Amino acid sequence: MVNPKQLLLFYLLAALKRFELYLLLFCAIIVIAARQTPEKEVSQAEEVTVDPVVLSKTDSVLLFAESLLGVPYRFAGKKPSGFDCSGFTRYVYQQVGHPIAASARHQFLEGVSVTTAESQPGDLVFFTSRSKVNHVGIVSHREAGKTYFIHASTSRGVVTDCLDMPYFQKRLAGVRRVMPS
Repeated sequence: MVNPKQLLLFYLLAALKRFELYLLLFCAIIVIAARQTPEKEVSQAEEVTVDPVVLSKTDSVLLFAESLLGVPYRFAGKKPSGFDCSGFTRYVYQQVGHPIAASARHQFLEGVSVTTAESQPGDLVFFTSRSKVNHVGIVSHREAGKTYFIHASTSRGVVTDCLDMPYFQKRLAGVRRVMPS
């Protein structure tokens, strides 16, 4: 008499061997198919030409400044590991081949003065505290009649803010165009 447990074990082993056989057969088919797939020769490749995108210096300033959003604030910081406000603006302008002074106070002496209404992306916007220029940012865009700028905030790092906020309006020293349009 055959033990039912032994019979079950016999069928399971037979099924496992069939599965292994099928698995082996499947792998062999994949390997053979891969070897028979013709490779595209380099001479058959299509030539693709791409027109280079030429950015203005202003566009480059904005793209570079936006790429640094989120970098932390660091007192006297001049590198992407951490910026203060003037270190941020100076670093961005240097990266596009337009060096500017090191401090906000000295940057305020560069370029030409424009009104807030005349401000354009890439212009520098300055702020005072106790009658001294001590903060600077880069005008990023105008939207719905409001002016936005990117700067290194002491509490939030490199961020975008609206110039029309009362906090900034009270401290606004002026806007300077340091790059020709």
